[in-house]
Amino acid sequence: MPFNYLVVKLTQYINTLKTEHIMAAALIYQGLEENSISKEELRDVVNKAVSSVQKSITDHERLNKLSKITPQVSYWFFFIMMRKDDELR
Repeated sequence: MPFNYLVVKLTQYINTLKTEHIMAAALIYQGLEENSISKEELRDVVNKAVSSVQKSITDHERLNKLSKITPQVSYWFFFIMMRKDDELR
């Protein structure tokens, strides 16, 4: 996977966020910040980062919040890409 560094970056980013600030959109923006990445690649990167973080935490609220991130990535990716396109016009 050519995006291993991005998995590490997102893992570190998730670890710095307060539980209430963990959102799929925030992770997508982080992933798109410096990369041209497809939705499928980004979903894989987010999955790996979230799984990595989930292994090391015991806070049930945080675990619950993280479990909702992956299904939201595909949904929010579309809207964020549309917004980025609008900003480029």
